[in-house]
Amino acid sequence: MARILLDPNTLECPDYASEAYAAIRQPFIAGAMTDEQAVALLVNSWTFGNNADKAAWQAQLDEDVAAAEERVHLAAEAEAQRKEAAQLDAEQVQKEDMKKNRGKYVAIPLCPPPKREHVLPAGYATRKMDKGLYVELHYYTDRGLDEARATVGIADSEAMAMRQNEDGTTSWIPAGSARDAKTIVEDKDLRWEQLLEAIPRAIVAM
Repeated sequence: MARILLDPNTLECPDYASEAYAAIRQPFIAGAMTDEQAVALLVNSWTFGNNADKAAWQAQLDEDVAAAEERVHLAAEAEAQRKEAAQLDAEQVQKEDMKKNRGKYVAIPLCPPPKREHVLPAGYATRKMDKGLYVELHYYTDRGLDEARATVGIADSEAMAMRQNEDGTTSWIPAGSARDAKTIVEDKDLRWEQLLEAIPRAIVAM
């Protein structure tokens, strides 16, 4: 059925009694009808057709509403399926990550830092911590603590340390400048195991 483009409820019945419709009334009058009967017949015929158009118009509106609701429903279903698929993908990625990085997902208990013997990092790191400066977590890893124990004899910033020069000679320099910066691992490069070592110790040191 062709789509109705004009709302039939907005239409008004033509004035079939007017001179403009005399030619339309004439065939009925010629058939022994009076002019009034011809007008009544034309009005009834138009009203019947208009009522049929109104019913078709309402059915068309109902179909449009139903089609719009169906589109919304289908869109909602598609979005729900997309979110569900994304959730499944995220869960799968997390499962794979948990297998590769088990330490990353170790539960952190909600309790005060453990009371244990205070660790002694490098004097350089301790002084920076006391001043409220940034201290690399490297100093609180097992490796950093081992390095601190190895250099405990030159912890004083005013002490002197012997350095082997490239030409084979030796020279004395301040111990503070003798640290090899290449041995310091930046926080972003620490492994998860090292972070788990260092963070609790750094919190206690604070």
